Amino acid sequence: MPWFDFSQNQSGKALLETILRVPYFQKARHEPVSGSRSLYELTASNSAVQRTDMSEIDKAATKEHGMHEFLQQTVGDNMIRSVRSVTPETTVGSLYKLFAADDFEAYPVVRGDTLVGMVSKLDALKPFAFAEHHFVPHYKDGMATTVDDVMSTNVVTVETGTSLQRTLELMIKYRVKSLPVIDERRNLLGIIAREEIMRAMERAVLLTYPPVVPFAAA
Repeated sequence: MPWFDFSQNQSGKALLETILRVPYFQKARHEPVSGSRSLYELTASNSAVQRTDMSEIDKAATKEHGMHEFLQQTVGDNMIRSVRSVTPETTVGSLYKLFAADDFEAYPVVRGDTLVGMVSKLDALKPFAFAEHHFVPHYKDGMATTVDDVMSTNVVTVETGTSLQRTLELMIKYRVKSLPVIDERRNLLGIIAREEIMRAMERAVLLTYPPVVPFAAA
């Protein structure tokens, strides 16, 4: 049977209006019969589902991209290249002055360009540690002690190609706040600290969950 369009015929329009004034059809126009859904509702519902699915896919892709961004970061991309270091001949007294000026927790110890150890604030206190029945060390003698006598020589290091993820694992495992960066000859190239890893993670987080209001406008 050919499709007849009531709306294109005057008599058809009148018939259609009469039909739609019947209570059943009045109700059906606004409340579809239980168990059925209008074409408009089905179309709208399907569109909403598609929009929801695409939204979830976009979110998952963005999160994956953000994490991928962090996992691809290396020490060479984030390390501090201009690093203050000390020599084995540096005295504890000079070391105290450096700690006071820079507020660092530790310094790399180099001989020439080669890393030979690390010296921390705790290491700098070693000359003044004594057992209960020992003589109290003389202050001047303690301050004259050299870094070579107190530094740690078993140093955990990383290279420029080391991933930030691996660097973070080492920091947590050995409970250190920074790691020296060396080359294949153990020459000191720089240092990577927790702050640099945190900044890299922050960039990944902002890529995954961008702020509603840009920082420049906040």
